[in-house]
Amino acid sequence: MEGGASYVNISELLGRVRQDLPLGEMVHTDSFSLFEAMSAVELGNIKMDAAMSTSCKSVEELIQEGVAPVEGLTPGQILLIMERLLMMEASWHNGAALAQTVFASLYMLRPDRLRDRNPLLHAYCEGVKSTCIAVRWLVMHGAVAEEEDINCWVQGLPMQDMPVPLPDASCLSLLDQATQSAKGLAKGTKGSDADVYKAIAAHLELRRDLHAALLGFGLKSEGGVVGAVAHLTSAQARLQQVMGASPGLQQQQQSSAGSQNGKDASSTASTLSASQGSEPKPKQQQESAFDAPGFVENVNKYLLGPAPPRAAVVMSTEAAYAYLKGMLGHLQQATDVLHVRGYRALVQHIERFSRLRAGVVARSAAHYLIAGKAWGPAMASATALSQATAVEAAAVGGTPNNGTAHSTPADSKHSHEAAAGHKDASSSTNPGQDIPPPPWVLDRPIMSEACALPEAPGAAGA
Repeated sequence: MEGGASYVNISELLGRVRQDLPLGEMVHTDSFSLFEAMSAVELGNIKMDAAMSTSCKSVEELIQEGVAPVEGLTPGQILLIMERLLMMEASWHNGAALAQTVFASLYMLRPDRLRDRNPLLHAYCEGVKSTCIAVRWLVMHGAVAEEEDINCWVQGLPMQDMPVPLPDASCLSLLDQATQSAKGLAKGTKGSDADVYKAIAAHLELRRDLHAALLGFGLKSEGGVVGAVAHLTSAQARLQQVMGASPGLQQQQQSSAGSQNGKDASSTASTLSASQGSEPKPKQQQESAFDAPGFVENVNKYLLGPAPPRAAVVMSTEAAYAYLKGMLGHLQQATDVLHVRGYRALVQHIERFSRLRAGVVARSAAHYLIAGKAWGPAMASATALSQATAVEAAAVGGTPNNGTAHSTPADSKHSHEAAAGHKDASSSTNPGQDIPPPPWVLDRPIMSEACALPEAPGAAGA
């Protein structure tokens, strides 16, 4: 057979089985139920099976054609790629498939091409991949997401083997090195490219803070959650820097400002062109993230599985940044569980968080902390992360916001607590060690006693 595969004709076997099955019964196992049987019927149907489409070229062919160049990328193009990946990541959080969003980037599919020739983009791509793994891990363990909320299908993508614990902290040092390199290039470059390198450094720092915060949730210690608060606070400040230098947001602002006088400008241009006998020249527009090189939506179409072909809905630049800003705030409010002491305070915390209508990532983090899954035998990567971030967490507490965010006494308090929490985690967290749950994770007898007899109307504290 083609490709060395061999096939066995089971028509006779199925015929015998059919004779022994009464009407209404079907052959099934635990891993092959009616749902899988109905999906199997769709295989091979080009109208229903997304993988049957052969309209897209392979990754190797696209790379050979220069769709994703490595050498010769300008600082502006690197910034556009980073911003486009942020948009793709936000789109994945809102239901689109990883194969059609984040990993529609040829740079994400082949990051090894960047290692020596473009270390800034290589570090960022590795950080995005590790963050996606951490988000998927948190969603799976948070256990509050439906299939419509987020698509966790990763079969065939260059992710770590699943199931896995949270990824290790190796990419944090990679992002640190790339950040220092970008800042050095900004100092040694004149003109607009210096501002672009500063924006690239802000992207790298935002990625590091976001990834470290997600890892903090998995440290299985109260210090890990306190450390996550510090990283989320820093990430919010970095996000403001990134948004201030965003090519996409600047283009939208220019378009919005130009549309106010668009009719008058068009009328004036038409009058001048008519009098001069020439057509008006269109104004050159600034590039947006949609112009970033290396993105091919259908490159992974064969990995989508037996599902009807669907075009990925990519969020706009403005919508993606609004989502990320809200997600960081909601994640930080999920950590307010640190202040919960008792059943009634826990109920109030859940009610307050529910009114936020947070996205799937923040909801998963909130439930993961409340349900007690975050407290138990520490993971093997916890020690590595604690050692990697103990010094950094202390630095977060003393780093000025550079005018991008207003510092408050509460923020300073959280930062110093984060440093102490990471120091405590690095010294006491060992793989396999049992860590007692914090006060807000109530055991079953206490919960049952609190729920059994509600207080009478008018009673004290009601």
